[in-house]
Amino acid sequence: MRRMLRASRAVGTSAKEAETGVSQVRREGSFLERILDTDLKAAHLTGYKREVRFHTTRRWLFDFAWAKEKLAVEVEGGTTSHSRHTSAKGFEADAIKYNTACLLGWRVLRFTSRMVKQNECVPVIREALGRNHGVDTDGTKRRRHAKGTSKAKEESSYPQAERGSQSC
Repeated sequence: MRRMLRASRAVGTSAKEAETGVSQVRREGSFLERILDTDLKAAHLTGYKREVRFHTTRRWLFDFAWAKEKLAVEVEGGTTSHSRHTSAKGFEADAIKYNTACLLGWRVLRFTSRMVKQNECVPVIREALGRNHGVDTDGTKRRRHAKGTSKAKEESSYPQAERGSQSC
């Protein structure tokens, strides 16, 4: 609740909107991005930039990006209402954007408004960054084994995710 109130002040929404999570669809993305930004800072996940352009000719932007790691985070606001993300044309445009990003070597994590509001994003982002930084999902450094390899945790936030997979 407190993090939603801080985020609401940053974008000028009312405390009631912050409490209920209800706001205009066009402002929801901004509101949700502020919540996630607050959560990332609280979790000490730094090194990201906001509104990062990743294509040389298209005006596509990622909501959050760790350029060195080629990890992008997209907050999909308005997924339960009639919005750009749920219309046929908007869904297809998003698919083209994300497929292009994948072909350029980016890993893209997508989160819904419910996932942001329930603070489900940070553990997944931490895990994705940990794979590249030698950090376990709890934020601690991995122990080195005799041959210089590190041992990753076997559990995943998403059961279907395969460890070491190079897919998008």
